[in-house]
Amino acid sequence: MGSGSINQEKIQEYPITQLSPEERDIIWQQSNTQVHNVSYFSLYRYSTPLDKALMVLGLVMAVVCISPNELKDFTSGNGSISRDQFQKDVDQHTLYFVYIAIPIFCSTFIATFSWLYTGERITRQIRERYLRAVLRQNIAYFDKLGAGAVTTRITRDTALIQDGISEKVTVVVAAIAKFISAFVIAFIKSWKLTLVISFIIPLLAGTQGLIAKLLSKYSKESLNVYSVGGTLAEEVFSSIRSVQAFGTQDKLSAIYYGHLTLAYKVGKKKAVVVGFMFAALWFILFSAYALAFWEGARMLLRGELEPGTIINVFLAVALGSFSLGQVGSNVTVFTSASGAGKKIFETIDRKTTIDSMADEGLKFSEVRGEIELKNASFIYPSRPEVVVLDNLSISIPAGQTVALVGASGSGKSTIIGLVERFYDPYRGKVLFDGHDIKDLNLKWLRQQISLVSQEPILFATTVFENVCYGLTGTLYDDANEEKKRELVYDACKMSNADGFIRSLPEGYETQVGERGILLSGGQKQRIAIARAIVSDPKILLLDEATSALDARSEGVVQDALDRAAKFRTTIVIAHRLSTIKNVDCIMVMSGGRIVEQGTHNELLVRKGAYWKLVEAQRINTEQAQDDEIDEVSEINPKVEVAAGLKRKYTESGATCEDSQSELNKKKYSGISLVYRILSFNKPERFLFAIGFAAAAVCGTITIAQALVLSHFVKVLSSVGSPAHLQSRASFLASIWLMIAIVSFLSYFLVGFIFEYCAEKMIRRVRDQSFRKLIYSDIEFFDREENVSGALLAALATDTPNLRGLSGSVLHTMVSITLQIFGGLILSLIVAWKLALAVMCTIPVLLTTEYLRFALLQRFQVSIQEVYQKSAQFACEATANIRTVQSLTRETCLWEEYSQCLSGPSRASVISSAKSSLLYSCSTCLTFLFYALAFWWGSTLIIRGELSFLDFCIALVSVVFGSQSAGQLFSFSPDIGKAITSASNIFRLLDSQSVIGAGGGDKRSFLKSGTITFNKVHFQYPTRPRVPVLQGLNLEVKPGQFVALVGQS
Repeated sequence: MGSGSINQEKIQEYPITQLSPEERDIIWQQSNTQVHNVSYFSLYRYSTPLDKALMVLGLVMAVVCISPNELKDFTSGNGSISRDQFQKDVDQHTLYFVYIAIPIFCSTFIATFSWLYTGERITRQIRERYLRAVLRQNIAYFDKLGAGAVTTRITRDTALIQDGISEKVTVVVAAIAKFISAFVIAFIKSWKLTLVISFIIPLLAGTQGLIAKLLSKYSKESLNVYSVGGTLAEEVFSSIRSVQAFGTQDKLSAIYYGHLTLAYKVGKKKAVVVGFMFAALWFILFSAYALAFWEGARMLLRGELEPGTIINVFLAVALGSFSLGQVGSNVTVFTSASGAGKKIFETIDRKTTIDSMADEGLKFSEVRGEIELKNASFIYPSRPEVVVLDNLSISIPAGQTVALVGASGSGKSTIIGLVERFYDPYRGKVLFDGHDIKDLNLKWLRQQISLVSQEPILFATTVFENVCYGLTGTLYDDANEEKKRELVYDACKMSNADGFIRSLPEGYETQVGERGILLSGGQKQRIAIARAIVSDPKILLLDEATSALDARSEGVVQDALDRAAKFRTTIVIAHRLSTIKNVDCIMVMSGGRIVEQGTHNELLVRKGAYWKLVEAQRINTEQAQDDEIDEVSEINPKVEVAAGLKRKYTESGATCEDSQSELNKKKYSGISLVYRILSFNKPERFLFAIGFAAAAVCGTITIAQALVLSHFVKVLSSVGSPAHLQSRASFLASIWLMIAIVSFLSYFLVGFIFEYCAEKMIRRVRDQSFRKLIYSDIEFFDREENVSGALLAALATDTPNLRGLSGSVLHTMVSITLQIFGGLILSLIVAWKLALAVMCTIPVLLTTEYLRFALLQRFQVSIQEVYQKSAQFACEATANIRTVQSLTRETCLWEEYSQCLSGPSRASVISSAKSSLLYSCSTCLTFLFYALAFWWGSTLIIRGELSFLDFCIALVSVVFGSQSAGQLFSFSPDIGKAITSASNIFRLLDSQSVIGAGGGDKRSFLKSGTITFNKVHFQYPTRPRVPVLQGLNLEVKPGQFVALVGQS
């Protein structure tokens, strides 16, 4: 975010305003992000020469697909020809269609596959570069950017980008090329008449350009709101135990719903723009048709044009203009892609002042471990109103242990952050062995340091891997498995963790869950200590490292830490003062300064600030407490496990597992999914009815076009008085103008209503999904596949994917379906023999498209799990960025993420090839079936079984219907995503909570507060072979204070 993100009036009250411009820059640069606009073409910045060559080839093939298309048969010939010549032209054109079928197939395949392939490659580059850019940012950047926002952008936003730079580009380019080709041919036939119609070009360019700008603006606003909501969702999912323990689900759901409402309000504005986009497009086109009718008739009367030429010009423009409908339906795709790219490329382009992955900087072969802060002053960029360190100077000699004590907020943890170079002081220096750490290689510096935080962070992998992460960047990073295990076992023994680790179900190979959720606080802290000391670092930073340990374990671990601290520089932050009595120096901090320092005994003699802290904690009673705790017999976890192995699993646990397994396998039919999606708009059913009625009107407009156009051909071909011809032409022109007005109203209604209802539906589905998730049993979150990153990725992608069966896609599908069936019905009425021939080809086309749809849906299902896993990398890395950077694991995580994406990339190539092949087949077959209709209709005319007017009506219906069918088929990928996502959503919504956190029987007699455990047996569902409670009997009466003690 830019420096202007904080209100300038408030800044005047901050201490930062008293600093020099150079000092302010140091602070702002740590969190500042340069805001800049992203053009659509900048999305292709990571395309390789191969990608560019393939894209150019695809565009050329897309143009080739349309150059010999439907235009030729209408733009050849003139108004009146002989029977023999007509037969000759029919045969010639039919053979022409057959001959070019294979080139059309090949060009369509190349155009579609090349852009699908390059779209996948470029999007993968964007995902990788975005995560790499995120991982290398300084910590201040993350003070205002949550893991949820990063996960949303790397999943949903990149998916939007991929949609906008893939095969839809060829669809739009082909449509534009068809439009241009139509006008070129029309200009060749009659430049005067074409010039009259050409007024639509600047009108279309102006309106569509303005609309695209507005849609891009609203898309950016919507995505920003959803990213903030994603941050909230990630925090809730990762803290679900606290959320449910305090019963804050309703309150958090209300906050999340507030974010959804903000996005919905932006969506309403977007719906108005979408409605106007379709309305303006078709109003301009049909108004041009009216003018062409009227002016064409006048030119005919003046003898400037032949009837055949007028027909050819009009049909060329009509067919070319009709293709612009495909441009309109895809504008939102491109604007959404541009909007999604904004925040992503802002992060990629951001130049961080503290680059954790940079190669620059000094490295030393020998390290002493001296640390010095010289006149250091510091303000957190996210809290510029508070001075944390004020001209602080401390020196820690190599090999000494220094303890920092003081009240919360006195600046103790900030010193550790400066030593790790998470932040830079705005004044003064931090020296390492006499060198300013700004001059040192940051990764090398952090590899000399090990940090144990008060809240240790473990990663969602095995115990062994978590401890092994402490070896990253050391001499043992590339050691063999045996050597690593030796080091890990020794470190765990030293941290008093080896005993409980070996008692776990899989020992050192036991999965610890997200953030170590499957372990107790003390167990996590001992593993974190083992991770810190496994690499034998030169500097050890301990921030309340033993705060979560029981007294017995603390003594053992403290002895280990005391041994580990020997011969290395150690900084200890402690509130439990008994742990720092033997350190070399104790520094007491207050208000960002050192108020006194010395050894434990020296400071007690002074009876200053430290003495007051000691008295408050009553250190003189500590030994007595330790003696009492030592009398508690140690529980042997191995005995518990052995005793419990003879028991059977509880019925409730088995039922939960079985029901969840059955639910995951549950399949839904496409019809039921569509019905349930539409049911989310039940409150808008009246509005929906209006939308469907308007869509029906849009569909019947094609029939009206065919009728008016055919009558125009008849008027131009008939012999009559000039006055009659002008009268009929003026009448038909007025009909076109009426169609234009009706189109404006109906297309605005369908565009607005369907998009508005889609926004409503998206808000309801997101809200219900979020509520369902936070009310799910804790066992649900303990499963490996349900870590917060995966859940957030599903929430960010599945719900928006429902737009493939709603919004502008749904209304376009409804309109096109009605157009096709309306055209067939009209053809049956005026030319039933021709219509039957065309209808016989429909099953073949539908079969081809069904196979393509099924292929795309299977592909979506297969890669979804992989993409969710890759999203978890981003979520986990961002949520634990301090730990990641402290361990210098940025490169490792990025490489794992890249490797995780390689599987979907390879699968995508195969799927894209198969999908493109089937799409090419449907395009080629559509072309051939259209040729069949042309030949059969012409044959019926020659036989005298069909009039020329009826032939024109039926053929125009077939032409427009075939174009509409091609547009309908282009939605197959969107529909496939929607079906897959809908299945995932309804599996979640249909799942049943065993515990029922969302409800329960609230009985009035529950007033006493008595808690009773009666022969309770329990094991965690994710670890069913490890009994935790075995016949527990416990009663806690009202008013009693009960303490539970024992080993971790």
